[in-house]
Amino acid sequence: MSTPRPKALRLETLWNPPADGKEFSYVLRLKNLGTEPLSNFSLCVSGPGRVDPAGRVEGATISQRLSNFTEFQPPANFVLGAGETWTISVYALSWQFRHWTDGATSAYLALSDGSTIVLSIEPTRSSVSNAPLKRGAEIYPVPANAPVQVSIIPWPNRVAVTSRRPLPAGFAPQAQSAEGEAAAQGFAALVNHLFAVEGIMRSEAEGAVPVA
Repeated sequence: MSTPRPKALRLETLWNPPADGKEFSYVLRLKNLGTEPLSNFSLCVSGPGRVDPAGRVEGATISQRLSNFTEFQPPANFVLGAGETWTISVYALSWQFRHWTDGATSAYLALSDGSTIVLSIEPTRSSVSNAPLKRGAEIYPVPANAPVQVSIIPWPNRVAVTSRRPLPAGFAPQAQSAEGEAAAQGFAALVNHLFAVEGIMRSEAEGAVPVA
């Protein structure tokens, strides 16, 4: 059973890049902003950044790590009192963070009775930058005259085409049957979920190329 996000609990994460001879660290802070103490729990987080279970961790121990999922156990008989903060410092990652989305993107508490509490989590901040967080895709300049006929990265190594046309604004699937319509709707829903701001699926009136 999962309990919705309580406003009394908040997880903040901080990335400290290596500097002045100091090693990097990834810091997680669980804050109890409520009036009741919290005990008999573990902290579970997921995100692109992968914690090395064999590395040094201060403030907690790693009880489980599966790919990008990590479960942290507090010290024995630990109680997170009202207004207190539990701080975990990780000094071993599979790679150093480069973007604020490399930190934990979801988290929950696993309680001793088998239930969970979904946590409110703040975007990972960097200790060396207070710049606004960047969102969306970064557009890189494209030369007016491409140096090659077709640019494909990273595979295949060779491609041949018989004609070229401007890049379409999007695609408009044209279903020929009920099954095709269901497949087209499912595909459109998936694309819009994964690439919400790209506008890949759109109508012909919006400049999309029909695809049968």
